[in-house]
Amino acid sequence: MKWSIPVGEFRGIKVYIHWTFLLLLTWIGFSSYRVAKSTEQVWLSLGYIISLFACVVLHEFGHALTARRYGIKTKDITLFPMGGMARMEKMPESPGAEFVVAIAGPLVNVVIAGLLFLYMYFSPTLYRLGFPTGAMTAEQFLPSLFLVNVIMAVFNLIPAFPMDGGRILRALLSLKFERAKATAIAANLGQFIAIGFILLGLFYNIWLVFIGIFIYLGAGAEASQEYVQRDLSAHTVAHLLMTKFTVLKSNDALGAALRALLDSQEREFLVAENEQITGVLTRDEMLAGLSQFGQNVQIGKIMRRDIRFLPPQMPVTEALQIMTALNIPMLPVGYPGQLLGVIDIENISEYLLIQKAMR
Repeated sequence: MKWSIPVGEFRGIKVYIHWTFLLLLTWIGFSSYRVAKSTEQVWLSLGYIISLFACVVLHEFGHALTARRYGIKTKDITLFPMGGMARMEKMPESPGAEFVVAIAGPLVNVVIAGLLFLYMYFSPTLYRLGFPTGAMTAEQFLPSLFLVNVIMAVFNLIPAFPMDGGRILRALLSLKFERAKATAIAANLGQFIAIGFILLGLFYNIWLVFIGIFIYLGAGAEASQEYVQRDLSAHTVAHLLMTKFTVLKSNDALGAALRALLDSQEREFLVAENEQITGVLTRDEMLAGLSQFGQNVQIGKIMRRDIRFLPPQMPVTEALQIMTALNIPMLPVGYPGQLLGVIDIENISEYLLIQKAMR
């Protein structure tokens, strides 16, 4: 993900922190020192935040490693100031599998909270539950971390997308209803809850307003995504195949590609090398290449070579996942040495618009 810094890897899943997370740590460190005038206080506060986000990472690994049991890979986990995000290839379509994957994250927080509680209970040190009213102290470090994990588990179990509770609810509803209808019910409930958060926030706490907006938009996005999956599920790549397209040569100058870009509605082009399709040249590569090398650079030097041929019988939903994972908006259809056509994301979007208008 852009503007993210790699910090580690576990079981093939890379962990990143977004640059804004570093700003958060800097702000907390500065604020702690300004209040307490103590480097010890700064390290204590930073240690608490890092421990808190370590719990977030474990929460996301709970989802990721459980999803792996069902053959679903996770590309990476990224930490943001507001939480973490695991980029899984997809969510399980089986209600049982989706339930297990969704509940795995909150269960990790329950386990962490349980271990912290047992340690505090049997420790000779007397701990008092609660959050610090001022600067973080060593005595309140563990009780605060315990409460945060309890809150994380409860908050994520709210039956609203994009929280885990929304996916758990959809999994349960899918046992009785068709998946698209189950998603619609869960999304509507989530938006209803979101409106409640917003109204409460207007009178009590402004943060509830932001949480409500986050839930409302997330619920709508989840419903839209499910409608896309439904509309595309019955189609293969052959149904959306495009047969009118331009093929460039790898030894052509970038200027030729720019003229083709300006002379048509095409934004991406297949590139041939020795009569074989070996790459794709997108508008982004053209602009980056023009800025770095000028218009006389050969296309083969700047094109995307990490492409794959999509067989015509492949479901469109799977093709869309591949294009999203590769971050390439167009891919060739057919087999090496046998080009049948192309499929691109823009064409898929236009098809979805037509389907929506026909409903």
